[in-house]
Amino acid sequence: MPSSDHPTGMASWRAWCGLAAMTLALFTVSTDLTMLFIAQPAIGADLRPGVTQALWIVHVGEFLAASLVITMGRLGDRLGRKRLLVYGMAGYGAASLIAAYAPNVETLIGASALIGLSTAAITPSAIALLRSMFPDAGQFTRAFSILMAAFTAGMAFGPPLGGFLVDRFWWGAVFLACVPAAVILLALAPWTLPEFRDDRRVRLDPLSIALSVIAVMGLIYGVQQASGGTVEAHHVVIALTGVAAGYAFIRRQRILAHPLLDLSLLGSREVRIALPAVFLVLVAFAGPDVLIAPFLQIGLELTAVQAGLVLFVPAAVTVPVTLVTPRLKRRLGSRAAMILSLAIAIVGLITAALSLLAAGKTTALVVLIVGLVLVGAGAPVITLLSELLVASAPLQRSGSMGALRDLGSTLGSATGIALVGTVGALAYRNTLTTPTMLGNAEAEAAVDSPGAAVDVIAQLDGATREPFLASVTESMGLSLQAGLGIAGVICLGVLLLIAVGVRDVPGTEPESLPTEAETA
Repeated sequence: MPSSDHPTGMASWRAWCGLAAMTLALFTVSTDLTMLFIAQPAIGADLRPGVTQALWIVHVGEFLAASLVITMGRLGDRLGRKRLLVYGMAGYGAASLIAAYAPNVETLIGASALIGLSTAAITPSAIALLRSMFPDAGQFTRAFSILMAAFTAGMAFGPPLGGFLVDRFWWGAVFLACVPAAVILLALAPWTLPEFRDDRRVRLDPLSIALSVIAVMGLIYGVQQASGGTVEAHHVVIALTGVAAGYAFIRRQRILAHPLLDLSLLGSREVRIALPAVFLVLVAFAGPDVLIAPFLQIGLELTAVQAGLVLFVPAAVTVPVTLVTPRLKRRLGSRAAMILSLAIAIVGLITAALSLLAAGKTTALVVLIVGLVLVGAGAPVITLLSELLVASAPLQRSGSMGALRDLGSTLGSATGIALVGTVGALAYRNTLTTPTMLGNAEAEAAVDSPGAAVDVIAQLDGATREPFLASVTESMGLSLQAGLGIAGVICLGVLLLIAVGVRDVPGTEPESLPTEAETA
């Protein structure tokens, strides 16, 4: 029997206060990585990290958060989701404080690692707690949409907020700004959040934990290294090691009496459809980002600030459309709402691709922004698929299902960047025409990277500069079109998968979410 102190029926005002605290916490956590990207130059100037150290500062937290999320999801089911969330926020606040005043690179890397570890505990615990806080399915949908909107808002507002903090204060302010959210949640959690745990006391299998960490870190590292279009032998070895560890992990879960990941969670039809769909949607939505920002700055000749503002617009659109997801679900039903969201996103991807054919850079920019806004308007599909996953699991396993959802989205984003980045790099390299007067080293550098091509262009005379710049712009446009085309095909595939595989859910909400007995 599970241990719980939550009421049944409609949620109380305390539950909504608890949701507000978790919303602020998740918003803050999601801003962390994007603000860190903005702070990189200031950190480099102050602490002077080496190339490898600079990569560790950015990625160690991301790797740990992704690789430990399955373990934390199961630990929350056993230890208690409220307790794990509190522990995670306490660690997150302490690590952020340490990072803000880190005197050297080693301290900052250690603090970043602790932030990643804490994030792995926070996200699945918060999502799983919604099940016990909002047993009414209609309220659960609204609460889940609010939490997802907070995460989306954090991703959208992270870059401008990080830029403001670095400009007005110092790089440590991007970490220090995260501390108040931790303090607020720690203050409100004791009287607003219910506790829920599985009373069946089982030992977490250390070998399963190790295999899951190796599998996730190997896969993410391998696909991330492929994003530049160049794959080296050791990248393939690391990725294959991750695949082998993942296979061994699954085999081990099948023979354990108390597995780290209960594979029966994957048994329902909804999960078998929704989990791959989440992965593929994130591939399609995240992949083109790696090509859009360089094209805005080089192809359309925008400044970094202007490009950031352009990218902020579609990101900000995802916040209100995510908040209206419950109404969309009530009006149309889950399946129809997902199909509509994907159809809008596909139209947006087509519009963005067609913008590259427009005459004039201003027209191309306007049409591109319209297309990206439409893609952002397709965000409800992610919320609806995520809700379907979490709601389909027994209450006692919703922490593990929330962890699977996080893992699917993380792998999807990394795979999308790698896939679209690789295709875009190949399209750029195979279509770029370099001036015959360039030396071999300069030509190879220009073909290898649009950024290097810009440096080469700056050294050319006027008669050669304009034609080569036009060639670079055209090749970058073709690579972006290829990336947008791949994303559109993936979205179309997911649309068909949902249309055929997801049961139609009417617009009216059931009275309550299923229990473990009802899902058995």
